[in-house]
Amino acid sequence: MEEFSVLVCDFDGAYVSALSEYLGSRKRQISVSAFTQIDSFLNSQGHYNLALLEQRFLESYESQHPDIVIDRVLYLSENVGEEISSYEVFFKFQNMANLKDMIAKMRHENEQNYCGNHRDCIGIYSPVYHDLRLPFALTLSHIIACEKNVLFLDLENFSILPDLISNENLERDFIDIIYLMESEGSDFSLSNHIFFYDDIAMLPPPKNPESLFHVKNELWKRFIELTYQLGYSIVILYDQFIPGLEELYKTMDELVLLGRGEDYYKYSFNRCVNFIFQQNPMLKIHKVMLNMSAMNLSDGSYRLKNIMEGNLKQFVWNEFKGALASSNS
Repeated sequence: MEEFSVLVCDFDGAYVSALSEYLGSRKRQISVSAFTQIDSFLNSQGHYNLALLEQRFLESYESQHPDIVIDRVLYLSENVGEEISSYEVFFKFQNMANLKDMIAKMRHENEQNYCGNHRDCIGIYSPVYHDLRLPFALTLSHIIACEKNVLFLDLENFSILPDLISNENLERDFIDIIYLMESEGSDFSLSNHIFFYDDIAMLPPPKNPESLFHVKNELWKRFIELTYQLGYSIVILYDQFIPGLEELYKTMDELVLLGRGEDYYKYSFNRCVNFIFQQNPMLKIHKVMLNMSAMNLSDGSYRLKNIMEGNLKQFVWNEFKGALASSNS
């Protein structure tokens, strides 16, 4: 993905510094330029995907037309509910993560055609119920998201995702979204239910594992079609073989099987491989023996970010960099 450029202009140097540091630390190919003086701002030049301008900077931008091109301008306000002209308002003291989500959505809109029309569906399954399967799936999704737009879907029984990520969208249920898709017909918009975790688009997991058995094949098919129409590849994590998922299995380009190296786990792993091969001999299976574990962590220290940014990130990159490079060439 191309670098996303952000411009921040405000007289409050501490705020500008904090916001710039926050966006720059995301390591998601975001460049940040910042000004705290109007003269410096007016004498600069460049192209920015997004600009957050305090009122006096915004007025100077409108009246003096500096050599700056901005795709989308936000009025940076200190007061909730304040409006100015026809600009969107961004309240400067709201959660910075909201800005990160906005940038992720803009990047997706800008780069829908980045990878052409080819969309992938990658399944992740662990016959040994690996304790790192969720961080593994998210880490792989992030690596893919560096090259193309990806939608992550967690269909595990009793997903722990809501316990690890703070987002109001996780109060919803994936089955509710499927129900709306069926009931609203052509008026349904899948994009209204998508939220972002860094650069990974995702939907909330189901709350009741039995509910997945009641989703009709044609609804799964439509869900896949809508996801592809929005320009996403799909990464799906699941831990049970659900009859209604045949449409996903048909679409799946690759199934990643997570196992462990000990004999006890190998027996189960090999039985799973044989079963899948009998069901679909054409499906590409990527076997991964993930010998690291989170079981040695103390109570209350299972931190998703820390795990994803640690040894697991390098492991996943080493495991998939060749395959990902060839698929994106």
